[in-house]
Amino acid sequence: FAGKIDRIAFVGEAGGPLHASLDKAGVPQADGNSSDGTSSDGTSSDGTSSDDTSADDTQLMVVDGSSLKTDTLPALRQRMENVTKLGGTVLLWKVTRRNLDAINGLLPAPVQLTKRQAVSLVKRGDDPATQAITLADLYFAESPSGQTILEAGLAGPFVEKGKVLLEACNTDWLRFNTRPENIKTVSVIRSERESKPGGAALVAMPVGKGRILLCNLESSTPTPQHVELVRSLMGGLGVKLGEPRLTSGSVLAADGTLQEALVIGGFQGTDFDNALDQDFLGAEGSVAPKPGEKIGDLTWAKRAAGEGGVFDLQPLEVAGPASNRAAYLSFWVYSSRPLDELLAQPDVPQINVTFGAGEAMKVWFNGKTLAENRTRGPIDSNRQTFNALPLKKGWNHFLIKVAKGSDAWRFSARFACSNPQFLSELQSASEPPPGK
Repeated sequence: FAGKIDRIAFVGEAGGPLHASLDKAGVPQADGNSSDGTSSDGTSSDGTSSDDTSADDTQLMVVDGSSLKTDTLPALRQRMENVTKLGGTVLLWKVTRRNLDAINGLLPAPVQLTKRQAVSLVKRGDDPATQAITLADLYFAESPSGQTILEAGLAGPFVEKGKVLLEACNTDWLRFNTRPENIKTVSVIRSERESKPGGAALVAMPVGKGRILLCNLESSTPTPQHVELVRSLMGGLGVKLGEPRLTSGSVLAADGTLQEALVIGGFQGTDFDNALDQDFLGAEGSVAPKPGEKIGDLTWAKRAAGEGGVFDLQPLEVAGPASNRAAYLSFWVYSSRPLDELLAQPDVPQINVTFGAGEAMKVWFNGKTLAENRTRGPIDSNRQTFNALPLKKGWNHFLIKVAKGSDAWRFSARFACSNPQFLSELQSASEPPPGK
């Protein structure tokens, strides 16, 4: 995209779901929460100096509707008017039941929400904002993750007076994709004929010399397909896009190799079996450690894997005998689809994980024992494979215990998938996500 806008002015929570999605899509952002497009310390949202990188919010201001604050609405309304008076665009993103009143306080005509979800959208009319978006970009029904693209439809006077650019597809493709062959066509025809509430997803309204775009596209699941849709939209609005950053914050490499985990170690056993069997944590397997937490004199800390994705645990040895030691590793993996409901969704991808250890190991998955291997000797990167991992929808926790006798102390983990795209869309973290 050969855009003219170097940076958008982002108004909302830095680091929030929309901000993160735009960042992953390579959209250059400056902090638009103050009138000059910079934060209180004079830097933009990515930490660069405002001298040569501040956003020109007279061209494009993006407002995160999910983080609106009542006391800032009057000033924000005035800034939006200033932008549109000068021919700029305000993109107001995300309308929910919770923020509906605040959103309507910013719009020239009220909007309403409908109970309309969608996994596929269609374009309506021609517009520069959607010119680069194809029907394939709008079809999420067979995406290996993140199928929902619209949680609630837009309707009401704003939609009636404005121009609908994107709306929910009239066909419920999930009925086609998940039904037996003998009733697929009937299911689709029936879904097309059923009466449905309004499903506008992106609406434009001229205001002054500019316009307001109201967008309700799903933004909290930045999968590759979501990212490409956001890139097409922002590019159509004239933004100079950078490279997408899909792996930001992930502890899994592109090939599925574990690159980082929370680690604690140096626990002393009386013998090899005791090092593996003794519960050094208390409620072993069900803990959800955080960085800095201590067990006696030992501390949970982030540790990176070395060459080939191998964690070298030898430096965890403390005073005393070097043999019969135990260490723990903890990490999290997020799946946007349930892989533990095969009867409900027989077409789900299959995730396999292979563990390597030197020497013995135990693995807990969501608090339950997944694997135990007492083999002694140097690390074998294919020590044990678990096929069809039943990831639940949401965050899944892995806790691994590695015990050594007298040989090298090592560990590795590698994930594989029947659908490579789904593997690339898995989120991961070394520390517990919020609420865990």
